[in-house]
Amino acid sequence: MKLTSKIVISLLIFWIFLLSGYIFIYNRVIKPSLTQFERELAVAELERFNNTIEKELLYLNRTCADYAWWDDTYEFVLDKNETYKRINLLPQTYEENNINMILIINAHGELVFGEWYDLDKKKYEKLPIEFSISKLALTHPLLSIENTKSGKYGIIFTNYGNVAVSANKILNSKVEGEPHGVFIMGKLLNDKYWENIKNQTMLEVSVYPYIERDKFIVSASSYAISDQKTIFMGEGKDGKLYLWDVINDIYGNPLLLIQLVHQQNILSASKNMQFQGVMGFILIMVIGIVALWWAIKKQIISPIQDLTQNIRNSTYRESITFLPNIEKNDEIALLIVHFNRMAYRINKLLEEKTKLLIEIAESEEYLNFIINAVPCVILEMDKNGIIRTANTAIEGITGINSTYIKGKNICDVFQLKSIFDFIERIRTDSEEFAYFEVEDILSTINNEKRYLHIYFQKNERNGQKFYIGVIWDITALREIQEKYNEQRQLAILGEASASLAHELRNMISAIQSGFRLMQEEKNIKHREEITKELQISIFRLEETLKKLLEFTKKYNLNKTKVSLKEVIEEQYKKCIDQQEKYIEFKIEGNISARIDMSLFPNAIWNILKNSIESIVQKGAIWVRLYEQNGLQYIEIKDNGMGIEETYLNKIGTPFFTTKAQGTGLGLTITKKIIESHGGKIQIQSKKDIGTCVSIILPIEEG
Repeated sequence: MKLTSKIVISLLIFWIFLLSGYIFIYNRVIKPSLTQFERELAVAELERFNNTIEKELLYLNRTCADYAWWDDTYEFVLDKNETYKRINLLPQTYEENNINMILIINAHGELVFGEWYDLDKKKYEKLPIEFSISKLALTHPLLSIENTKSGKYGIIFTNYGNVAVSANKILNSKVEGEPHGVFIMGKLLNDKYWENIKNQTMLEVSVYPYIERDKFIVSASSYAISDQKTIFMGEGKDGKLYLWDVINDIYGNPLLLIQLVHQQNILSASKNMQFQGVMGFILIMVIGIVALWWAIKKQIISPIQDLTQNIRNSTYRESITFLPNIEKNDEIALLIVHFNRMAYRINKLLEEKTKLLIEIAESEEYLNFIINAVPCVILEMDKNGIIRTANTAIEGITGINSTYIKGKNICDVFQLKSIFDFIERIRTDSEEFAYFEVEDILSTINNEKRYLHIYFQKNERNGQKFYIGVIWDITALREIQEKYNEQRQLAILGEASASLAHELRNMISAIQSGFRLMQEEKNIKHREEITKELQISIFRLEETLKKLLEFTKKYNLNKTKVSLKEVIEEQYKKCIDQQEKYIEFKIEGNISARIDMSLFPNAIWNILKNSIESIVQKGAIWVRLYEQNGLQYIEIKDNGMGIEETYLNKIGTPFFTTKAQGTGLGLTITKKIIESHGGKIQIQSKKDIGTCVSIILPIEEG
């Protein structure tokens, strides 16, 4: 498409856009504003009608108060003087005040005087049924007047129709003292009354019983004119706006429905204005587009056509820097010059980019070669566990081609619980782990078990967090390590065999000597003492052999998740029994860990027992439990005798002990139990200050 066609289409689109904008603004801004203004005018008319009714009721209330505050009325309630009735309660009273009913009620609610006067027939008739009773309840709305000087007024439905009523306390002319009752006036709201209201307001208003509400406001919508007041409003097919309001009776129940019809003059006028505005807008835009087209063609299209011709001529030249003959000295000429310079620079950059891409491709190929040559798995994944890249070493562990690994979830490739837990943790809180390290066992497709050492390090690039993982297959190393541990245990036993033989020989010699003494001893008391010594020696021999078997045994762990705080408290109670020492024992924190309940509590018991034995008479033991950097820590600290620095390196060596009656296997077995749980033990001690034993375990979920 040529530039000329594009400009013409652009101008047409711009013209349609402006026209649509004009119509949109009218329909979305101007018309809603006029509609709202029209509604506010209609609401004001409805309020004017309601205010007129309120004025009529207020006038009736003032007339009622005028009669209620006469001294003669005040006395009449008590003496029922007939003279008062003949002078004040005549037909002229009803006609002059334009009322139909007068009631006088004493302070007990009893009807003292009551009459109904028909203004059209000029004669008295029976009172409405609602007031024909001899006594009204003191809770009646007309008798429950809160403000003595203001009275109470409203509308009530009777067998004669709707009646406007007003009630005022009967007081003396000074409007003071105890009221003697209530003076009530009533006015029938007939057609003349409503016609008078409409004439005063000059509005098109109709009044209906409230029970006819549903047939009028079926399609109307509620419209809030204040926080306490809501009316109904709807637009009729005749283009008029209909408003409906409710008048409640003196009991607060809906009684009358007011329908006001408002002629929407402003909205009708605005529609004519819209049509005229659109036509004028179209005419102005047509003239503007013609003028704009002439200016664009002369000042832009013609120079651009010249520029295109000059560039076309320059493309057939060998030199990209060729500057065509430019006769004009304007922006178009400068554009041609800078275009040629830009094209030359782009060519140079493209040449450099091509060389750089070749170098990057070679470097990337070499880097991939190095990474794939590494014997361990190297992979990159996001915080959701989706693998981005992985080297070919992953094929040797999983049997899956490395080209299909990309985009897979690491949990699908390495179906290990430790991996599942790690991914779940970094999904919920990626800040928790700066690194993750664990050893786990993977079951391959061929049901082979491979021991893996897994390490992940968190990294960040371009504001995005990701993890670099390194996974080693340590199956062969684990087998070598297990063989080494077995040989090491045998070597340790060999090294300690002399000490063990000496210890066992001493125990056996003590037992043999004891038996000889017991055979030769005739004194029963001495024989009992020798028997006790024999029992002690046999118990020591049994404990030594038991610990020796425990040391050489290979553990098969059966882990369960328990509270370490509860385990430590239970083992402390076992250790402290039958001890005559005062020891302050405190535990700070609480963590849950997966441990073997047949082994791990023995390790805790042994550490606590050593701490208690290191305290002479009075001291303290503090235990602290916490998690940090994916590890669980148990710190058991005492202020006992401590250990000399020269002995610290030998602690945990079989048959090494500083106790007179010890075997030296207790801490050795403790260390073995902790290491079988994947943990390690650290001991810090100073002579006469105390000892701190730290147990460090990996976090295992389950």
